[in-house]
Amino acid sequence: MTLDQAIHLLEENQIRYKLVEYKNEKEFLKHIYMFPNLEDTEDCKVISLVVLCNNENKDLELQFNEYDGEYYFVEIVFGEFCFEMFEHGEEFFVEDLMGIIFQVITDQLVVIVRNDLEKKRWVGDACFYMTENDPVYGEPGFFRELARIQMPKNLLEKKFSSQKQYEIYSYNSYQRIIR
Repeated sequence: MTLDQAIHLLEENQIRYKLVEYKNEKEFLKHIYMFPNLEDTEDCKVISLVVLCNNENKDLELQFNEYDGEYYFVEIVFGEFCFEMFEHGEEFFVEDLMGIIFQVITDQLVVIVRNDLEKKRWVGDACFYMTENDPVYGEPGFFRELARIQMPKNLLEKKFSSQKQYEIYSYNSYQRIIR
């Protein structure tokens, strides 16, 4: 998908966005991730179509890299959560992409990202589908994970674990917990 096709798709579906340019992929990834992995970045210009979220901290962004003067879709990220669209079949790509966008803007998805503040590295993330009853990645899984994050550290955790930052967000809400 080209940048022009994506712009047309967003406008056709009345989704507000802004366009942001980056001089290279490293700059884009530094903008997205707290502790980005910059080893295998492309040395090309990047344009991001940013769907601004009401949470005022984490937005939905479509990344396009420049190749031979044209910008092509690379990935869609919500805050630091990457949807890995390379796994989606070409015939269903637009439908899958729009499905993700609509799930985010209708507040059906909640993301939890965990970063290790002492080791300065990303630890993990998860996306929860709040309209599903899945015990791991549905609403029950989200509330179980949230309860675990909010529990105080026990004595062993205080002594042997490093400080972690949890960012919990949806289209309309944002919370940061450091433990």
